[in-house]
Amino acid sequence: MNKSARAFYDLEKLKSIPIAEVAQAYGIEVKPSGTDFWCKLRDERTPSCKLYTKTNSFCDFGNTNYGGDTIQLTAFLHSCSRADAIEILANTFGIAPENQATYNRFPSNRQLAKIGIQGDRATKNFDFHPEKYGDSVAMKISEKYAMTVERLSEQYPDVYHQMLRAKAVPYVHSLRQMYLAELRRLHEFSVNFGLKIQTSNEIFDEARELMRDAQTSEHILHNAIHDFQKVPFQENQYALDKDFAAIAKGRMSVELVNDESLNYRELKALLKAGNRSIAYSKLPCDKFYTLSEQLQKTATVSAFAKGDTVTLAYDSTYADQIEDLINFNQGEQLTAAETVNMLPTM
Repeated sequence: MNKSARAFYDLEKLKSIPIAEVAQAYGIEVKPSGTDFWCKLRDERTPSCKLYTKTNSFCDFGNTNYGGDTIQLTAFLHSCSRADAIEILANTFGIAPENQATYNRFPSNRQLAKIGIQGDRATKNFDFHPEKYGDSVAMKISEKYAMTVERLSEQYPDVYHQMLRAKAVPYVHSLRQMYLAELRRLHEFSVNFGLKIQTSNEIFDEARELMRDAQTSEHILHNAIHDFQKVPFQENQYALDKDFAAIAKGRMSVELVNDESLNYRELKALLKAGNRSIAYSKLPCDKFYTLSEQLQKTATVSAFAKGDTVTLAYDSTYADQIEDLINFNQGEQLTAAETVNMLPTM
């Protein structure tokens, strides 16, 4: 693999991507004004950044009139260098390097860290336990794979892809779930307080940052995979406005993860390792939040919210207990208790 090779993109292609589409791809809401657009890059009452269709450029009048082309807008929104912005923009819109045949697409150590991988030494990413395999086996593994992750990808591609499946894919998935969970939280906040909130509002800054982190990590993971049959992975499309609307309208499922629960991937792996099956139950969101603590005490539960409904996934061994807990009617129990109290004592 040629380590000195760099990606060279057609900058004119990148600069010709409609700047309004670039802004929208990074979660910025744009409002038409004639043939141009206005948008907010910060929390402000009136949009102060203008997107010019004719010159395909922008000017942020709220920030010392800073402006430029699509690459500069990408760099500004991601707080990154021009070189990184070029790659982010190209990946976002599916533009391949001009020198793709010779370009080494392997991520840098800094990029690998964004998908949960330590690039300087492959064995830092291995889960091998001396108490399980013995000190001698652990030592042999440590010595055999004492190399960088890039070297591992060249010499032991099967081991490399197994590492991506075990470490990088769950890590990247968790970043997406954090982003969606934040949107779900904002939706519930708006409903509870009867508010109509715009995604350009400052309250969405955290969600916007989480979206960029998830989007960037997916780009990096996609570039790190050499064989998609070994690591099936497809990048998701991100758009803050559309994602928030999908959650608000109950069209998108959001995994509910906390310190007491396992995510769905972990739960499936745990049950598979124990030759146990998985069961599913549904209940209203309000009831889930009321029963959450009791559910976790009954079994290890993974939960997904979609609209007003939560779907639970858990060890099927506990299906009867979970269903009884969900279907239990507090009113009926009180009525029964009152009836018992009215019976004559012997």
